[in-house]
Amino acid sequence: NELSDYYAACDLFVSADHSDYDITTYTALGFGKKVVWTTENEIESDWIERKIVFSAEVNPQSFADAMQKALEADSPTCMPTDQFSWEVYFSSVLKYLGAGTCSQRLSQQQLQ
Repeated sequence: NELSDYYAACDLFVSADHSDYDITTYTALGFGKKVVWTTENEIESDWIERKIVFSAEVNPQSFADAMQKALEADSPTCMPTDQFSWEVYFSSVLKYLGAGTCSQRLSQQQLQ
């Protein structure tokens, strides 16, 4: 797959999207690449500490600085992917919505 070859060959992946859930950044992370994306996206603090993701304000100089830092940083040892399962995602959604309330709704729907 040609797209996979591009991901594998790059040293750094940069996404300048504004507040978007950009699957391409997660794909790059899955390939073990360092990523630069805007501060408008949610970033796990662990990723910043591990120097996997580098944040940039939405302006050219900030992106240039973040790209330079990313290129100078050691390569990430490994991208923790276990937190990206559907089970973990929906578990956090249910927790956010209130497990008791959602469980009750789900049980009522199952009875219908």
